[in-house]
Amino acid sequence: MRSVGCVLFLCLALPAAAAAGVPLAQHRAVYDLTLAPGADGVEAARGRIAIEFFGSPCEGWTTRVRQVTALDLGDGGTRTLDSNSATFEEADGTLLRFRSESRADGQPIEAVDGTATRVQGDTRVVIEAPDAETLVVPGTPLFPTQHIARLIGEAGSGASLFAARVFDGTGDGRTLYDTLAVIGPALPAPDSDAEGQEPTDALAGLDRWPVRLSYFEPGPGERTPDYIVGFTLFANGVSSDLSLEFDGFTLKGELSALELVEPQECRL
Repeated sequence: MRSVGCVLFLCLALPAAAAAGVPLAQHRAVYDLTLAPGADGVEAARGRIAIEFFGSPCEGWTTRVRQVTALDLGDGGTRTLDSNSATFEEADGTLLRFRSESRADGQPIEAVDGTATRVQGDTRVVIEAPDAETLVVPGTPLFPTQHIARLIGEAGSGASLFAARVFDGTGDGRTLYDTLAVIGPALPAPDSDAEGQEPTDALAGLDRWPVRLSYFEPGPGERTPDYIVGFTLFANGVSSDLSLEFDGFTLKGELSALELVEPQECRL
């Protein structure tokens, strides 16, 4: 199971101008995971995603994600999946540093460490671990923070669809994804009677949109998405109401804690 972290923090220009002058928010967020009804082959699930997103348009952007999910497979027993990932992006979008590792029931199943840089109109990927390799990805796919900022911009302009090619370094560090976001109309402001009671109350007054984001591996013809992520996207890049759709089951993610960090001024 792939971590959702890079999906949540997916601007070709300064990221601070993401949408309507609203900067991307430095923050810590925690999502509690549960199994949605109608699962096939999974009887129960629980877990948590913890995300940290820090940086500035001067210093670049760092994202750290930890996702732990415990699945009850019935006669198939239980399985615990644990993934860690970290990325750093230069503010001008010229470099992505990525590192991730995944474990199943405490045993390592995948780890990758590498960088991606823009070179003469293409993207050069250097993988340092588990095995040294250099490859060239054609063109300049969006890096994660670029992706989320562009998605906010498209939503703010009223677009209902946004297609983009994305490279985030997850998995084996070699995979390029075609993505398609279906964006709903802006949602109304939350009920003021509940103000101060929920984590999203810290986001009061911000525009927000429902988004359904599909990930495809590139290839010819009609393709089925590898997975689909749904969420409510706020204009500052924070997400709530997660829906992680995998083959046969869906996980729901409730935003249970949110800490917004005051932005620091750029020092030139």
